[in-house]
Amino acid sequence: MKSNLPVTIESHQFATRDIIGGDAALDFINTVTGRDQLPRDWLDSYTRLLEWAALVRLLPENILRALTRRAKTEPKAAAAALTRAKVFRETLFALLKGIVSGSAPPKAMLAVLREHWIAGIMLTSCALTMGAWSPSCAMMRPIST
Repeated sequence: MKSNLPVTIESHQFATRDIIGGDAALDFINTVTGRDQLPRDWLDSYTRLLEWAALVRLLPENILRALTRRAKTEPKAAAAALTRAKVFRETLFALLKGIVSGSAPPKAMLAVLREHWIAGIMLTSCALTMGAWSPSCAMMRPIST
């Protein structure tokens, strides 16, 4: 795989045919397509990220609706969340690429993965404390930029 190719951000309407990885993490990595020749990033907006999350059933519908409403009232927060999601996606890709090539994962990538893992635990703890998933848990800011 070539690296450091320019990535074009491209609007894409996600469909079932795009979900081919067998796991949400792999399908998330695949939101950049053509990585070896002409990479295109299909996450052109936070709304598109939520559309993808709905398609792979990553979050309950009530959480997705709450995040959609919040994105409309807080566009800067939505843009920051999209940036964090893309950093996480590229971290997953780098780790997977390293595993496939047989090299040790870079410590910086493991640190980013750890940050996201801890954020996930915090969100789960919030949900357990409240007795169920709630929009207030989902809207916590998990990772700083």
